[in-house]
Amino acid sequence: HANWYGIPEPVHVAAQEIAAADIGLVCVPLLGFDRAGNRLGQGGGFYDRFLPRLTVANAGVCFTEQLVDALPTDAHDVPVQRVISA
Repeated sequence: HANWYGIPEPVHVAAQEIAAADIGLVCVPLLGFDRAGNRLGQGGGFYDRFLPRLTVANAGVCFTEQLVDALPTDAHDVPVQRVISA
């Protein structure tokens, strides 16, 4: 089964929703980032809609080589609180 980007994904069987109270940290994948926590994503806006609804900490996860001086942003873009890189 391929997602709408054409990337193969496993078929979810008996998926269960996770209670918000059980989440302690949300890790956000990044294609690129700047020191202000602005993100370069896939362009679908999923995290821009999801991050404002969180009541827990969030952090972007990436390699240090993905750091740029600045990224262009729009009014609807939501930065991550922290970036974890290696």
